[in-house]
Amino acid sequence: MSITPKFVKFIGESDLAEDEMLLPPLFRAKVSNLFPTAVQLFFRNGFNVWVGYDNDDGVFKGVGKIYRKFGLKKGQTLLFEYVSMFNFKVFIFGADLTEINYPVNPPILDWSHGTEDVKHDGGLKFLYVLSCGQEIVDEVGVPWGLVAGFGNAIPPTVEFILNDGTMFLGKFIQQECKLTGLYRLTKLNLSKIQVLVFTYNGDRTFKINIIDISMTEGLQSAVEGEDVGTSVTPPNVSLEDPDQCTYFEFEIKPFHMLKYAHGVDIPSFFKGLTDLWGKNDVINVSKGRRCWALAVKKRFDYKRPSILDGWIEFRDALKLEVGDVCVFSMKGRNIREFSVQVIRKM
Repeated sequence: MSITPKFVKFIGESDLAEDEMLLPPLFRAKVSNLFPTAVQLFFRNGFNVWVGYDNDDGVFKGVGKIYRKFGLKKGQTLLFEYVSMFNFKVFIFGADLTEINYPVNPPILDWSHGTEDVKHDGGLKFLYVLSCGQEIVDEVGVPWGLVAGFGNAIPPTVEFILNDGTMFLGKFIQQECKLTGLYRLTKLNLSKIQVLVFTYNGDRTFKINIIDISMTEGLQSAVEGEDVGTSVTPPNVSLEDPDQCTYFEFEIKPFHMLKYAHGVDIPSFFKGLTDLWGKNDVINVSKGRRCWALAVKKRFDYKRPSILDGWIEFRDALKLEVGDVCVFSMKGRNIREFSVQVIRKM
């Protein structure tokens, strides 16, 4: 299951006339108590905007300007990904369920642009919406916008990776613009699944995120539909013991460099620090002006956590090589905020 909580918002006619957006009840119950009175939304083109948050009503305030400036219409969809205490990544999908071409410079006064573009996962996304009572998903049409954008890059044999790390093979039929071989999804309780989010990175892999009927991901089991106690704790918790370990490190091994490497185990030597994290947690790591949100998940025995979501983006951005050592040092006494130093192999 994905570590980073997400929710989906389908845009209806009435939404476009409103300046508020109601968050899904499960998302509000599990996550929104962490929010301050305003949150920051980051978009693919590197721009960001602040909107208000009303915890009593569970709504974002001031979203009308987003609808207007992106020219959103009935039938479009928004995907929100919660990455830290007040930050969200936002993805916009057209009526054809493909991610839109974002405007280069939205003309709005209270938008801002950082010193460098916000880095997302790099892939183009599209949605597949399940119909009521659907029990089988064996093939999915690929929107023409994605096929046109990547040309002949999609190979006949592809890999599907679910948000729990499950990987299996499928086929892409170019003449019919569809993916087949998704029968593995029938092992899930499809009656509790609303949307499948496909991400294609330009190679042979399609990552699939699962949005359940609560319109969220990462807060509830897609298989059983039960609360699994995902830990989403405030990232500003501090150490109380001044002698507590304040860093961790690991050496890059050959298997960390694989194209589809899913993460890195943190050595048990640093349990004094990592035991303070939840079973499913997120740490924020920065180097200079760049920053990454890395999802951390502990094994069933809680003995050794692994960095999962975000690892490949982090590894590639820092151009890590086998033998390099990454040293993560806490910022102040915050157990979820780190700066990273890379000691290159000589």
